[in-house]
Amino acid sequence: MTNTVRSSAISRRRALVSISGLGLAAYGVAVAGRAVAAQDNGGSPGVPVATVQDTSGPVVVASGGGSASAPADRVLIQLIARSTDSYGKGYDDPSLSEPDAEEGTAVPGPTEDVLQAAVDVLTEAGVDDGDILVVPADGATASTYFGAGAGMVGAELSGEQLASLPEIMQDIAAALTEQGLLVDQPMAAYLADGCADLRAEALAAAVAAAREDAEALAAALGVEVTTLHRATEQGYAYAPYAYTGATGDGCGSLPELADLPRTYLAVYDPSAPLELTVTATVELTMNVAAPEA
Repeated sequence: MTNTVRSSAISRRRALVSISGLGLAAYGVAVAGRAVAAQDNGGSPGVPVATVQDTSGPVVVASGGGSASAPADRVLIQLIARSTDSYGKGYDDPSLSEPDAEEGTAVPGPTEDVLQAAVDVLTEAGVDDGDILVVPADGATASTYFGAGAGMVGAELSGEQLASLPEIMQDIAAALTEQGLLVDQPMAAYLADGCADLRAEALAAAVAAAREDAEALAAALGVEVTTLHRATEQGYAYAPYAYTGATGDGCGSLPELADLPRTYLAVYDPSAPLELTVTATVELTMNVAAPEA
């Protein structure tokens, strides 16, 4: 049976979790597009992920980024449909759902019966009822997380369905438009097993990039990198109720079908590869010394 969720209006939220790096840079330069700075050691603020005990002498600080990808084995899709009468209006607009002056009938909203047209498209594509989620709005005045007179159809696609993803998106949008609804840009999130392994690869690539920049900066200053003083992760992770399709280093924040009634996924790009991409950014503080004679 198709999952149907009725939700009250909730403020759209965005959660951002970050670990900040070091400050108090004495001077800085840019190398290969990544921010790099040199500074004297001196109790800089920050939340280190890893540290070593050698704290004497000057240091250089360099940031680097890395990413790793794997083919998606599941895709979450999300289409938000709005009553033409509610588009661009607030929750308490008195004109919502007023009868049309010429026709004498109210503008249709994305009710469960109207959204069934999208469910039919998904069912015909082979998507199980348990992998479909519907958030109806009972008329143009009803409010959901997505606003007044707005409903949502979401689904999880897998297997052979992924090859037909562009057509499924187009067919759902066309079916809802034929029902007299306005359809937002389709949204999607790509999922795959092994996110932790991808994160490890992304971190390794970020560390290598930061170390390369640290060595380049040290060479420009006429010194040599010796040992690691501090390593700080600076990546961002997005929670399931805020833009979960965006790349990030938080494997624990990947969305699930049940999250869709309270989130906006990333805008679907049919030209992008069907991959889960994990990114990481790190900051390395490296001890330096004058080269040996």
